[in-house]
Amino acid sequence: MFPQTIGAPNIQLSSVSSSFTPAAVNALARNITSIRQGMLAAAPSSNQPYRESNVMTPMANSNQCQAKKFMPLKNHHLRKWLSMGDEERKKKGTENFASEHNISFKKLIRNINLQGLTVVGHQRLSRHELVPVEIVHLEKWSKMTRKERQRIGVAKFALNMKINLANWRRLVSTHGLKPAGERFLSRKKTTLFHQLHIQAISNNETIAAVAKKSTCFFCINDTEGQLSTIFAPNGHEITQLPPTVAPEQIMWLLLQRENNKLVYDAIRPGEGIRKIAVSPRDENNLYHALIKALHPHSTEEDCQERISAIRLIKQSH
Repeated sequence: MFPQTIGAPNIQLSSVSSSFTPAAVNALARNITSIRQGMLAAAPSSNQPYRESNVMTPMANSNQCQAKKFMPLKNHHLRKWLSMGDEERKKKGTENFASEHNISFKKLIRNINLQGLTVVGHQRLSRHELVPVEIVHLEKWSKMTRKERQRIGVAKFALNMKINLANWRRLVSTHGLKPAGERFLSRKKTTLFHQLHIQAISNNETIAAVAKKSTCFFCINDTEGQLSTIFAPNGHEITQLPPTVAPEQIMWLLLQRENNKLVYDAIRPGEGIRKIAVSPRDENNLYHALIKALHPHSTEEDCQERISAIRLIKQSH
């Protein structure tokens, strides 16, 4: 009699009765080997690229995708997609467009959608127009309500302000500023405050030189109360105006800080208000604006002559 395990692939030949002849044992071994091979052939294997139905396994499909060489995504692909109408884009489809141009679909879909381009796609085409994140951007985002931030979205805000979306996402969320955004804003403000303080001191030297070539007292009133000062017509700093000074002898300069610039409101009786915005290293603008405020009817040639004379005074000190 055969043992109960005769049909199992792991049968042990030693369990077969010793009454079998050697030829019978060899024949039985060959049968068992055939059974094993048949069972292995019938079982699906993850190492086989194709199953019996000729359907590619996921592993084979993945390997083929990795082996496929895509063309790099170029700006002209985005412009071509953008130039298509809505119906044409819907008819074509993003997958067909990627296949037609042999572009990685995964990369393409980050840049386009059926409506046109994503924010990433738009910014890729206008990369040369992007500006760094500034204090004004962070303060504007921070002042918005949460509903306003959710309505406009982080990406749309970056697109509207022309700031790099990846950088912007590191700093903000719809809840407001992230910790990284808070730190960034604090550093920016500290640096800007220092720069503007140095610039205001330099501007005061320019104003003193202008005062020396005029008959006016220049009263600088700093709205933050740090650099308020008075210059007499001789260019010297004084603590207060003499009681005998007539109003028309006074040029009031109201100093403010707006959008990373120092802004002076130049005020004289009867002359109205002349706003002077001074960017960093824009000394010529300050000279010119002060002279026009003092002498409204001066020609451009007169202004340049006065500026040259004032520069000599400043250099001599």
